[in-house]
Amino acid sequence: MRDAPLRFALLCRAIYIVWATSVGEYRSSSVPPARPVFGRHWRTPARNRLGDVRRRDAIRLLGLCVRSGKTIGCVIPAMNEAAAIGRVVAGIPGWVDHIVVADNGSVDGTDDVARTAGATVVYEPHVGYGAACLAGINALPDVDVVVFLDGDLSDDPDDMAALVDPIASGSFQFVVGSRVRGVVEAGALTPQQRFGNWLATGLIRRIWGAEFTDLGPFRAIERDALRRLQMSDRTFGWTVEMQIKAVRTGLSFCEVPVAYRRRVGTSKISGTVGGSLRAGAKILSMIAREALRPNSGRNEEVSRQRGGR
Repeated sequence: MRDAPLRFALLCRAIYIVWATSVGEYRSSSVPPARPVFGRHWRTPARNRLGDVRRRDAIRLLGLCVRSGKTIGCVIPAMNEAAAIGRVVAGIPGWVDHIVVADNGSVDGTDDVARTAGATVVYEPHVGYGAACLAGINALPDVDVVVFLDGDLSDDPDDMAALVDPIASGSFQFVVGSRVRGVVEAGALTPQQRFGNWLATGLIRRIWGAEFTDLGPFRAIERDALRRLQMSDRTFGWTVEMQIKAVRTGLSFCEVPVAYRRRVGTSKISGTVGGSLRAGAKILSMIAREALRPNSGRNEEVSRQRGGR
């Protein structure tokens, strides 16, 4: 508690800066424009660019106060998402410390758009969702919390605080954003996605006793907990592998509702029959593989784990 006075002072300073920029005290045209905070919600005229910088720093201070000074890293796997990736990166909250876009063999300039938007770009030539996520993790510095979201604008970065805060407060180690529990734009979740979620989460519940409603990509996890999972899948089984291993490892976890929008462009997985079949087969084989491992039965501590630490 010795740092409580400092946090209170930072909080007061942050609130003051937000107020001051809103009335134009810091107006100037000599400072280059900053990356917008919270995307569309915090855009200001060019004459108030210094206010943009001050406001971004203020929001960052507010985030640090609320999130106990945890460092946050964001991994965005992307393949041919040039039309969306810039808006995804721009929408990441200002309190996120590091943004890594893992380019998974794009040929449309996704890497240039992401870099211009302010992200660090790494390359993973081996095509696969899990491979891209692993490359992004390896490129992150030693942060406290890792957030994953897709680069097609279907996930709403405004929901990121709901994923991170339960971890930053020490209540949970792993948080999954549930599209099923949240608001889904019409047509955003295909029938095959809904059926696949129902089947996979039902099998997880029957085998391990864990209550999940979704295998959604938008999720957050403690960096140390992520290391313990020893993630290995390099394709479509990445999300279900993480959830099963989180249960088997005894991580405290929960789900929170998140919004889900129609993606920009066509999905490489659910957008085609072949992609859907391959993804479904991979997910089911991952569940079977983990179920056949020694000591892989029903976790008797799941109910306690879901209640927090």
